[in-house]
Amino acid sequence: MSETTLPSPKKRDFLTTVMMIMFLVGGCLAAWPLIASLGPSGEQVDRSNDGIIDLSGLDAGERVLVVWERKPIIIAHRTPGEIAAARSVDVSNLPYKEHDEDRTLRAEWLVVSAIGDRLGFMVSGQKPNESRGDFGGWYESHYATHFDTSGRARKGFAKNLEVPRYKFIDESTLQLLPSDVAEIPKLNSSW
Repeated sequence: MSETTLPSPKKRDFLTTVMMIMFLVGGCLAAWPLIASLGPSGEQVDRSNDGIIDLSGLDAGERVLVVWERKPIIIAHRTPGEIAAARSVDVSNLPYKEHDEDRTLRAEWLVVSAIGDRLGFMVSGQKPNESRGDFGGWYESHYATHFDTSGRARKGFAKNLEVPRYKFIDESTLQLLPSDVAEIPKLNSSW
């Protein structure tokens, strides 16, 4: 009979330790997606602030970019000149006919999505040194779309910037509303 030689105890202990470490690391890597899925979704994290925006620090003419439901949202404190320019437009000449009054709850505050409708290209014009297009609003370079101070497409191929659901809590506080919440119907005054 031939005799087989077993590895020395030191070598066997080393191999056992290495294999245990590999199984432990592999188990952790396999469990990571499961553990990560137990946390809140990105949408819930976005909503953790309830979409409440303090407007008291924004002077007329300033714009701020916030993230809500994983989308960048522009909040613009419009000047009287910007409001007048937006309201003086003949909507019959616009590709997507929307009056400025229908896009705002208060004339001095405009709230629109910073993403154009086509392939998710972001508009520029939030900062004073960025291009605001030919109409003083925003500019989306991929489709060469120029938006006015109401977020309406005036030149180019994109649609008007989307107006998210929002409400004013008080004079200097705005709340962005979840897009999946149905609108509360207005009650008939005769009821």
